[in-house]
Amino acid sequence: MKIALLGNGKTGGKVCELATGHTVKVFDSQNIPTLRDLQDCDVAICFLPGLILEAYIELLIESSLPAVIGSTGSRWQDGLHTKLVEAGLTWMYAPNFSRNMGKLKDMIEIMASIQDQNHSPLLEETLHIDKVDSPSGTALAWEEWLGEKVEFIDYRAVDTYGIHKLTVETENETVSIQHTVKDRSAYAQGALDAAVKLHSDSFTPGLVNLLD
Repeated sequence: MKIALLGNGKTGGKVCELATGHTVKVFDSQNIPTLRDLQDCDVAICFLPGLILEAYIELLIESSLPAVIGSTGSRWQDGLHTKLVEAGLTWMYAPNFSRNMGKLKDMIEIMASIQDQNHSPLLEETLHIDKVDSPSGTALAWEEWLGEKVEFIDYRAVDTYGIHKLTVETENETVSIQHTVKDRSAYAQGALDAAVKLHSDSFTPGLVNLLD
């Protein structure tokens, strides 16, 4: 499989390290992708900052490449899903590409069944100081899975790759779930797994949430 990797930063670099058995063509500010470059590949993995990714959306659609989108810090443009459907393309994204995030989704949806008149959910996240968006996509997804508004606390640290903790306090109990990423390889491997799926399987065209 030939991968067009857009963004060779901290997580993109891990994709390169882990993609043994695949060919990775790296595009960044020093090597701007062209339509011909992209059409020479089988699938794209994007770990560009969100606002930079937006500048490449039309080029990616024109290239007809299925894509795994790991960019954060931006909102999807209006009509993108329809454009992808019309082009017969599938782009797969996730608020967090960690392999166990799907299992955590199931656990949080079970936590949503906790009923207590005085229950109060708290969501704490600790992210790297360079992280742009707050709350992160992961935090917003956890809140959505819980199905109610949560109190949100954001911490920043130099040596962290992502810690999320959801706590539900009731009158007599405390229930918590915590997910700690120990290395960016967790995100990179999840994106690679998604790219292999896109390349080998058939999916309904459009903008697809991996966790759905």
